[in-house]
Amino acid sequence: MKRAKVFNNDVLCGYLIQDDDWYTFRYLDEYLMRNDCRPISLTLPLNHKEYHSSFFSFFRWSYS
Repeated sequence: MKRAKVFNNDVLCGYLIQDDDWYTFRYLDEYLMRNDCRPISLTLPLNHKEYHSSFFSFFRWSYS
């Protein structure tokens, strides 16, 4: 299992988890409580639920 931090305008907004052939994304509760929070994609509206997909094309992986 791989886990990546997801940032929106330099603010940590959630985690992307890769498990076998599936990806899961969930916004952090702290991010959803912010007045300035914005969705990271039109297909991932601000919500407390988990999003599952075999591929999220708009994420850019960065290794440091």
